[in-house]
Amino acid sequence: RSETLHRYLVDLLYVDDPQVQRTAAQVLRQLLAPAAVEGVTPASPDPDLVGAVSRMLATTQVHVLYEAKELGLFSMVHRLTRANMVSSLADMLRPEPYTYTNRSAFTPSDNELFGRSTSDSSAVIPEDQPPPECLLRQSAAARLISSFVTDRPAGDETLEAVIELLLDEDIVASLLVCVANVDYDDSRKAGIMALSTLVKKSHAADQSLHALTGPSFHQAWHADAASCARALDYDSLNQLFRDTGNVHQQYHRKG
Repeated sequence: RSETLHRYLVDLLYVDDPQVQRTAAQVLRQLLAPAAVEGVTPASPDPDLVGAVSRMLATTQVHVLYEAKELGLFSMVHRLTRANMVSSLADMLRPEPYTYTNRSAFTPSDNELFGRSTSDSSAVIPEDQPPPECLLRQSAAARLISSFVTDRPAGDETLEAVIELLLDEDIVASLLVCVANVDYDDSRKAGIMALSTLVKKSHAADQSLHALTGPSFHQAWHADAASCARALDYDSLNQLFRDTGNVHQQYHRKG
């Protein structure tokens, strides 16, 4: 019965109504991890949960995005959804071809997302010319990775398992693509945060950064990541990849 309810709630996450999505996500999180509900056994996550979360990460609704990130963090932890969630995040970091060039920020900060808010549940991030969904997902994916790595202590078994999967997905190269996004400031900032956190927690990730960018960039990144990132765009990143023999990691904004 709980599996049927879970399936129904996941289906509701696809409904284009922020209040429905938010409510369904809140109930779903209680079913998945009902630590405070006596006598309730946590349900196994539905196979389509990752797809629903990935879709929700493109929202401009603050409260829906908060729920998506909470479910995303759960999906990274749970063994049944971990690999698919990591793979989906890696895909989102390399957006499909786009033409957007407005650099305004639209997504909320982590403090806004994870802090307590008394604002109305339908609050919307101010929009003028909203970026394409692929860039909203890119920024949200980087923030999700950053939050997960930050919240887990070094040596944590789940952290190590997730990092191994992330590295299998060439996550350092994909985060560099995020950092090199001069078209959308939120993606760049989120990419810097995620990559900086990851290479500090994982020696293997730091080695990957060195292999992908060479000793000069690697040293500059550790000295001042933000300044180093400001000198990076897609063209210069692709040149770094070519110089280090990683041509296959190149990214092109337009098809």
